[in-house]
Amino acid sequence: MSAPELEFADMTDFILRITERIWEERHIEDIRKYYTADCRVETPAGITSNVEAVIQSTLETLNQFPDRQLLGEDVIWSEDQPCHFYSSHRIFSKMTHLGEGNFGKGTGKKIGVRTIADCAVYKNQIYDEWLVRDHAAILSDIGLLLKDFALSLAKARSEMGQNPIHFHSLENRPKADGMYLSDRDSAQYYLLGYRSLFDESAFGWVTESYDRAAQIYAPGGVTLQGWDKITDFWLGLRASLGQVKFTADHLIHREDPREPERL
Repeated sequence: MSAPELEFADMTDFILRITERIWEERHIEDIRKYYTADCRVETPAGITSNVEAVIQSTLETLNQFPDRQLLGEDVIWSEDQPCHFYSSHRIFSKMTHLGEGNFGKGTGKKIGVRTIADCAVYKNQIYDEWLVRDHAAILSDIGLLLKDFALSLAKARSEMGQNPIHFHSLENRPKADGMYLSDRDSAQYYLLGYRSLFDESAFGWVTESYDRAAQIYAPGGVTLQGWDKITDFWLGLRASLGQVKFTADHLIHREDPREPERL
């Protein structure tokens, strides 16, 4: 990392250390240090544009899951311009539902859930974050109905003046702050492959490109293994979307020591 950012070894170190410090060591005040005052955060629940909203969301989550541990499974990152970094952090969280919040009153149920957090970072500060958590896994572990929770999210978005239905449509989706698509052969191969799944319904690509023993982490905390299960997942997802067009805003390729090739 460049001179202003020597507090951390690299972007992986930055993401893992501030995550542990904020969430597990409870230095919530550090959010003001490592996020810009006007940082934009996009989640299925809506979009916020200030650091105090990030702090409030963190407090509410910790109130519900005070023993939450965030286990960083991987961080993939790129430096798209000098001092401008983009990271994608895959997290597995272990926690207990103890406090009251948007999942209802505490139940004492043990939760295991994955989250993907993508961050745009400039000089040790996150200025844009895209966050998606497997709420279906949380609801399943607690014993709540997915449909009821989805309706509550839609209602909350409507009350914020945001459209709950067309949130991810091309005409309503906020534009990404720049685009970076790796031109490495393997990156382009998988980009074209996933595009063929959605744009052409070319599900034979699964058997061409996945190992027959491959595993994927699917919504609801489910692990699917093998060509048939993986194909069924992609087919079901594609069927639920109607007329769509697959686009990619960011594609990172990494080859790091003692690590497999990652995208």
